[in-house]
Amino acid sequence: MPPTRSARAPALDSLDQLRRWLRLSTGELLWFCDVYGNGRRACATALRHYRHRWIAKRSGGLRLLEIPKARLKRMQRRILDELLSHAAIHPAATGFVRGRSCLDHARTHVGARWVVTSDLRDWFGSIPRARIAAQFRRSGASKHVADALARLCTACTPSAIVDLAAVPDRAHLRVPHLPQGAPTSPALANLVASRLDRRLAGYARHAGLNYSRYADDIALSPQPGVETPPQRALEALQRIARSEGFRVNPRKIRIKRHGSRMTVCGIVINERLNLARDAYDRLRAAVHRLASSTDVDPLEIARVRGRLSWLESLNPRRAAKLRRLLESRGTPST
Repeated sequence: MPPTRSARAPALDSLDQLRRWLRLSTGELLWFCDVYGNGRRACATALRHYRHRWIAKRSGGLRLLEIPKARLKRMQRRILDELLSHAAIHPAATGFVRGRSCLDHARTHVGARWVVTSDLRDWFGSIPRARIAAQFRRSGASKHVADALARLCTACTPSAIVDLAAVPDRAHLRVPHLPQGAPTSPALANLVASRLDRRLAGYARHAGLNYSRYADDIALSPQPGVETPPQRALEALQRIARSEGFRVNPRKIRIKRHGSRMTVCGIVINERLNLARDAYDRLRAAVHRLASSTDVDPLEIARVRGRLSWLESLNPRRAAKLRRLLESRGTPST
């Protein structure tokens, strides 16, 4: 099947057209595409196109944020808005898609007898430049333009940054990959995962299961009356993900049954969407503390109201009760 271009996407059939579309000189295009590999070798921060920051993950370990500098970020934003935002995303993908959210991801599995959840290891960093170039080719770009676009949307982490955190199993960061922090990375990751979504959704239909994905978080659950064991679903997930170039994170695999608390993306799904009991208790305690205090921090009130809004999206009745308590005590508005 020949590459196809969205009718709304600009015609970029040559590097000169790409250069003019991005308002760059030839030298600037070569510089931002990093054709000489300076980004990987550069020791001076000023010579790099990204700022790097290691942050702690809630589950333990470190995550690398690679944030494009202002000019490259503007180019990536244009690529996202004019080239990527029109692409069709598989219905099972609920993350970073307009009109879809983690609520849709969790809602797919409400009331199931069991749920298998896991995530894909090194979601952005495990997607190499070659797969991004192939995606742009499928979208209708010429070979040279697809390669240049892939270079503009991928990064190669300098060895000094990789070694700084002394984190094991980070060799993939030394080769060009999707950077976590670039505006184009979520959309490109979704597009690269389209075949994974199609195969897992096809398996789920055949086995009588529900399938959904929120970014790197995957969930499978049985439809009513289906007797497929969860271990078989997990084995299929691992096999299909591996054949599509992804790895299921063994430390994040969870099999939960209806007799225990089942969650998807931290949302309880046993009978309906709900907040976990311990999280609700903490929120209720914060509301009571604020409602009974005469000297409160406006920032804390804003944070609690934000948490109430999240609860409202899951359980409006519970949220309304806490909101009435907060407002009835004369808590000052922000």
